Amino acid sequence: MIRHPFPKQSPIWLLVTFLLIAGTFLAGTEASQAQEGKAHDIVLKNPVVSGPYLPVDTTGLPPAPALNPERMTELIVRGAKPLPGHKPALDISTGRTANVQSWLSPNIMPGALTNWEGIAHTGVLPPDANGQVGPNHYVQVVNSSPGTQVRIWDKSGTQLYDFGLQDLWPSSDTCNQDAYGDPVALYDQIADRWVLTQFALPDPPYYECFAVSKTGAPTNDPNDWHLYSFKVHDTKMNDYPKLGVWPDGYYMSVNQFNADDSWGGAGVFVFDRDAMLNGNSATFQYFDVADININYGGLLPSNLMGATLPPTGAPNYFMAVDMNWSGSDDVLHIFEFHTDWNDPNNSSFTFVKDLVVDPFNWNFDGSGGSRDNWDIPQPDTNVELDSLSDRLMMHLWYRNYGDHESLVVNHTVNVGSGSDHAGVRWYEIRGGTVDATLADAAIYQQGTYAPDADNRWMGSVAMDRVGNLAVGFSVSSNTVYPGIRYAGRLAGDPLGELSQGEAEIIAGGGGQTHDAARWGDYSSLTVDPADDCTFWFTTEYMQTTSSAGWQTRVGSFKFDNCCGGSISDVDGLSNSKSGNDVIIAWADAAGASGYKIYRSTEPYFTPDDAANYMDTVIATTYTDSNAVGDSGINYYYKVRGVDACPPADANYTQRVGEFDFSLTPGLN
Repeated sequence: MIRHPFPKQSPIWLLVTFLLIAGTFLAGTEASQAQEGKAHDIVLKNPVVSGPYLPVDTTGLPPAPALNPERMTELIVRGAKPLPGHKPALDISTGRTANVQSWLSPNIMPGALTNWEGIAHTGVLPPDANGQVGPNHYVQVVNSSPGTQVRIWDKSGTQLYDFGLQDLWPSSDTCNQDAYGDPVALYDQIADRWVLTQFALPDPPYYECFAVSKTGAPTNDPNDWHLYSFKVHDTKMNDYPKLGVWPDGYYMSVNQFNADDSWGGAGVFVFDRDAMLNGNSATFQYFDVADININYGGLLPSNLMGATLPPTGAPNYFMAVDMNWSGSDDVLHIFEFHTDWNDPNNSSFTFVKDLVVDPFNWNFDGSGGSRDNWDIPQPDTNVELDSLSDRLMMHLWYRNYGDHESLVVNHTVNVGSGSDHAGVRWYEIRGGTVDATLADAAIYQQGTYAPDADNRWMGSVAMDRVGNLAVGFSVSSNTVYPGIRYAGRLAGDPLGELSQGEAEIIAGGGGQTHDAARWGDYSSLTVDPADDCTFWFTTEYMQTTSSAGWQTRVGSFKFDNCCGGSISDVDGLSNSKSGNDVIIAWADAAGASGYKIYRSTEPYFTPDDAANYMDTVIATTYTDSNAVGDSGINYYYKVRGVDACPPADANYTQRVGEFDFSLTPGLN
């Protein structure tokens, strides 16, 4: 990505001059022309193995300060570098997208549970906003000047920390001095750790900067993180890095560009997760996919979601999408990255198969603008926004459901007939046998979501523990300002359809008028590890019309049929008396959406909905009115945490602690 400075005068940016340097296109712009090698020729062995990198010494470093907006004295525009096979201003009538959901289902999507304002414009366009949820925190990252801004909240939306990621590193370190953004925030559910990354540019050699938390509580204190400054290449820029958590490593894909800005092929990496979690010296292994076929690009590594791990020995799965591959089919490419830390000579990056998908068109006419990327219209301005339709959008989420493995991913397509109309193409890919390969993978379902005249793009897709699927995305049109919505389907709904309708996190209130048209470059939909049901989404929107004054939002929602799977025992049960009322109280139980109250005159009773059920409450207190007064009766109470799914407590009876006590009238 290339920085383009603009003078900034007072609080309002006055853009005097603008030069946006477009990425260089390869000769042979059609994917069908450029992709001449057969995919199954790809088997890479003997990776480049880095020397060991010690974690950065943080001794004596103070907490990272909040980023001061006053030091953001210029607007930075980071140009999108196009991939081979994506040519602007193509004849968009040459391809038609199939399998389009052109109707809006009845609106029964659940509303937002949480919905708060994220980081606002930082002087960089686009923001690359993304984030992830953990058991107790939500972490968001965006591009900033310099580097990356990080904000951490608790899950009620209370801000805990706000700082520059680069300021965790000593001022003398490359990852502080040359921090450049393209950040990714991940939660490593296996280890209860946080992983934050960005790259260090713009001059070679090129670096990737990793911060791995020492505990499950992310902070702004450098001493709470293991920090690594990896030099990943001497001559090829590591653009658009995307990360995946896997049991045997942190996997990364990059789009590589040479020093002259020419395309350099895809690069894939794995970093030594075990060493980084423990703060030990760590290495990485790297394959340059250009050694076999320079025209692959836009790969995504798989990213583990849920508590069930992949089968032992399973490689990390990479995917990419291509239109008119070899002059015919539109396909998803599947690769396997097998890592051997003991003997890297055994590591390999191997093509598995191409999955032919429903035909799609990723070309937009791109009329106007400074680099022909004006694709998405907005009200009240002729400036349109970039679709970035030439690649998969993160994440490529992997789940092991026990009887099958699922991977979900999405990208933007043009569903228009002779005109631009953006929709979200999404996929669920399933492996056949649950084993250490996707050689038997198939498209289980796919759909293209474009239910009305509005444009939907820059999506992110995920699935919860029971197989419900949701997609978050940006929305805009000639009559709708850029805002944030989501849609979804239940596990039992018709395949390929988002049958639950659509809901809104926030409506846009203005347009983005900067000529660069940059939007995204990605968004992030994740699922809460606390209940494995609640979806959390973040991306950008426009609150008011301005050149580049984007805002971001963080919202969550949950399908009613998703049971949390794990509810902690109710603890801390106590009682008190107020007049003739008995008041019982208890501690909030993780995973519980409500509590059932039971009462009996028998001290060692078994809770029974028919015999001794009293009420279901959301609060952690309950008042039993007029329970005191009969000297011959003592009451005993039990409380059970339940989830919202019917049957409400069928799965959790054995998970609730037994807490018995009696009350004698006249005594507290």
